[in-house]
Amino acid sequence: MVTHRKGKVRIENATGNRLLSVSVGHKYSDNYKNESTWEGPIANGSQTKPENDFFVDYNTGLGTTGQDWWQVSYVTDKGEMYRTAPNNSRGVIDFVEAGYQEFLELGMPLALGVGATVAIFDPEPISKALVAAATASSKVTSTLINKALNSESTAGFKKHTLKEKDDDPNLPTIIKINGDNVVSFISQSGTSHTDAKLVKLKK
Repeated sequence: MVTHRKGKVRIENATGNRLLSVSVGHKYSDNYKNESTWEGPIANGSQTKPENDFFVDYNTGLGTTGQDWWQVSYVTDKGEMYRTAPNNSRGVIDFVEAGYQEFLELGMPLALGVGATVAIFDPEPISKALVAAATASSKVTSTLINKALNSESTAGFKKHTLKEKDDDPNLPTIIKINGDNVVSFISQSGTSHTDAKLVKLKK
């Protein structure tokens, strides 16, 4: 019997820097698509608040054939954008880098670059510049994740399978973003890791 389940997701920042934004896309084969964006700043060594958790849909049970696929995009307070990059992602990274002009026309990279640069040199922990940079970066990361989810391909997505025990609102899956450009998916049923690559946007 196939059972529809919901797994809760939370972000942990272990990069050594503040995160301006984090966007997560999840799709369970062709059955479900979920996405969420956390607009920072998210301090190093902290997790996002439980009230900001989001749920992803998946199935378990006899006869289940679907798979859980994940993609994460995030921006540090250095103004650098990263995207998870498992072995099946090179074409996706090329597409993103080549597509910079589209985002430039929307004004988002400009706001991100200026806002992040100001934020780095602003002595206040949470300044107006930092908030502005976080807002700009969240638009960029959410747009990229949305584009990926709207594709039927799983290129650029990391496989991390959720099981019955992960359907527990008190025990969320933690997406831990590490300082070595590795993103970890930590669930009750197991842990997966994937690299994250710097997206070198070009004018």
